[in-house]
Amino acid sequence: GPWFGRRDGSDHIFLFSWGRFPCRLSNWRAPSRSSIALQVENNCEDLNSEGPQPTFNRWKDIIIPGHIDQWRVAELQKWNLPFQQRDVLLSFHGRHAGNTESYSNVSVRTQILEELEGLPGVSVGGFIEGYHELLGQSMFCLAPRGITPWTIHLYVAMLAGCIPIILSDDYEVPFQGIVDWPSFSLKWPMRSAGREL
Repeated sequence: GPWFGRRDGSDHIFLFSWGRFPCRLSNWRAPSRSSIALQVENNCEDLNSEGPQPTFNRWKDIIIPGHIDQWRVAELQKWNLPFQQRDVLLSFHGRHAGNTESYSNVSVRTQILEELEGLPGVSVGGFIEGYHELLGQSMFCLAPRGITPWTIHLYVAMLAGCIPIILSDDYEVPFQGIVDWPSFSLKWPMRSAGREL
């Protein structure tokens, strides 16, 4: 339209608050090349259908946290126990190859289940009742990549008060120049997501 075209879109901001965008929009590069993008990851990738496609320009775009609805925020904060009262060492529950077909290529989640399930103080697996309560009892919460490099598990872990362990080699955390990520989270290589943790 006339408003977008007057400055090649440079006075427009697009919000992409979930993974795999803007790549899910057809022909997105040309029209948005000058626009500012607020997005949750620095590249698009779907392990089932495409390799990494850079979508981020450091000179104009901004990596932002993913969206968590207010109900979930309240639940996570409600169950957030003081650290000395937590009795679960490590937890992860969510989609994986065994419960979601599109996650069959997400090997880091498969490795977590195969190597950590059943260990003392560890709770890993698919979706469960009492998930928010479990996170509030956990000292460490795994945040493995999904079918794209980013994961909502990182932000859920932060709200639950556990120490996030980021298991996504290509994920770029937001606001790196402002937020001291190493002071409250760990980034661990995906290939070592099993007992080496």
